Amino acid sequence: MKKKADYFVQVNFDDTGKFGNDFINEFRSDDENKKIIYINTAVPLEKFLNNEELSKAEKIILMMHIVDKKMLDDIAGDDEDLKEIADLVMKGAKEDPLTMELTSKIVSDIKKENTSTEE
Repeated sequence: MKKKADYFVQVNFDDTGKFGNDFINEFRSDDENKKIIYINTAVPLEKFLNNEELSKAEKIILMMHIVDKKMLDDIAGDDEDLKEIADLVMKGAKEDPLTMELTSKIVSDIKKENTSTEE
């Protein structure tokens, strides 16, 4: 017989900020043994667009949204773990055309945003 978990954590990804403006927003549910976490994926993207420093966790979340090898390499910098993630993201995107299509739009929007701020 399986033992029931003593504690349960539910992690959700949110790109709207609906559940808080912080990168990680934690909530308790009605069940005292359950915690709900919302990761606001808009935070690292906004910081990236504003050339603000990102934590390693923020970089990882940001990298999940980008399929441009140069941008991924720029985000990874000299960090070997992040370089490995960049390679995995590109490999996965090549294997899944829908992912490539969706994330390419994000990259396109980032490049447009960067171009408009440089003018």
